[in-house]
Amino acid sequence: MGAFTNRRWIVRAIVFLVIVLVGSVVILHTPWGKEQVRRVVVSVVETRLGGTLSIAELDYRLWRGEVRVRGIAWTSASRTMSGSAREVAIGLPVGRTGTIEVHAPELRVAASGKSETMTLESLPPWWFDFGWTVEEGRLALEGEDRSLDIEAIDAELDPADGFWDGLVSFGKAELDALELGSAQAHVRIGPASAELTEVRVEGESSWVRGVLQGEANLHIAGGRFQGEGTVRASQTTFGASQPVRIQLPWTLEADVLRIDNGELSGYGGGARVGVTADLRSGRQEVEVSFEGVEPMPSLASRVAGSVSASFEGWDVASGTGKAELELSRAASREGFPL
Repeated sequence: MGAFTNRRWIVRAIVFLVIVLVGSVVILHTPWGKEQVRRVVVSVVETRLGGTLSIAELDYRLWRGEVRVRGIAWTSASRTMSGSAREVAIGLPVGRTGTIEVHAPELRVAASGKSETMTLESLPPWWFDFGWTVEEGRLALEGEDRSLDIEAIDAELDPADGFWDGLVSFGKAELDALELGSAQAHVRIGPASAELTEVRVEGESSWVRGVLQGEANLHIAGGRFQGEGTVRASQTTFGASQPVRIQLPWTLEADVLRIDNGELSGYGGGARVGVTADLRSGRQEVEVSFEGVEPMPSLASRVAGSVSASFEGWDVASGTGKAELELSRAASREGFPL
């Protein structure tokens, strides 16, 4: 009799727990329940990240593993960073790979004033278990002297052993007065590294025409980016120039960008280029040696020599340096010889 009574209480307890669980799920899926969950999410995010977060609508179907967040916007406590998105759709990893789709996101970062840094190292490890899709994104970096605006960003990144692996592209970018056309790259992003291959950028500004290609390997060490890569171009024109070929291997270490033994060829000759740019102090040094260059169609001359200069903050007018030039007659050309 006692065993039967115990079994009956166990059954009643299980039935009661099922009723409570089902009732809770039903309540959470009512408009009132979703509003309470939205408020909790806003409070938790603001506590963890600081700043202010707003969500216009939170919708979900937990039995399907579907969550949708609409009209989301966040501003950091120092107001130097803000982000927004029209909609974020999350597919929970219930018997499948999780997915996150972000529609029309925008991230704005102001580099002036109090700095604020968020790196991939600070992301939760489980973020890399989700496949990410980004549509119609925008990134704007605004500094005291420089600004970068990238529009129409699209990305499809699949999870791969603690990395995101996939294709990233954008429709247009503006770096101050420089306009670049469409670009795409295959990327592999980890918690503290990024590898870019098959990079292709089209130049469309009033003074540059052509296609830049290359690859890059970046990683974070001590909170700073380090890495190396190569920029290549063929049949690229600058202003009214003849097409030139570019091969620039670069390295980035301790906030110093270096280009060693870069190659430029065109105008019937070639040049070796060296650049050292301190990204923190803003001091730049450039060295160029060239030979066999035929600068102007109206001059029947070839130029060889070297140029070295240093300047602050990319302000060429403030630069100092020296140049050594040697001109010789180009017998194959007609024009005024120098």
